[in-house]
Amino acid sequence: MIQRVILSMGLIAVTFQMAGCEDKTIATGKLAKDVANVRIQVKGELRKLKINEQVVLPISIFNNGVESIPSQSKSGRWLKVYATYHWLKASGETAVWDGIRTELPADIKRGKSIDVALIVKAPSEPGKYSLVIDLVQEGVQWFADTGSQTTTLTYFIEQ
Repeated sequence: MIQRVILSMGLIAVTFQMAGCEDKTIATGKLAKDVANVRIQVKGELRKLKINEQVVLPISIFNNGVESIPSQSKSGRWLKVYATYHWLKASGETAVWDGIRTELPADIKRGKSIDVALIVKAPSEPGKYSLVIDLVQEGVQWFADTGSQTTTLTYFIEQ
């Protein structure tokens, strides 16, 4: 059952409710700058990984924006918001730009936070790296490009 359509500063979304389920917001267009605004906090202390090691990094994402950040999209992957990352070498050169995409478990309501189990795969070469955690609206924009905060951590990747 459709409850409302939100048209706000570039966010076009439809909210619906199914019996026994919470409201879900579905992105149908590019999120506006004042919507794509988050703060990311890392909860884990792990700072050493083996090359190509895949781990789950617990994070919290706080919505600083003026609307809910949708966890769903009308177009499958396209327009959907994911938690993800970049790996940068100590020199600042990009080692991995498009990290593994982790789905949001729920909408992030305005002024609220959600916990996400971010899936991270270490780079394929040893060395000192920066892990930059961000959100992406697939095929549209990185939240950092809207002025949203990212979180950067230093990691040592070992053989």
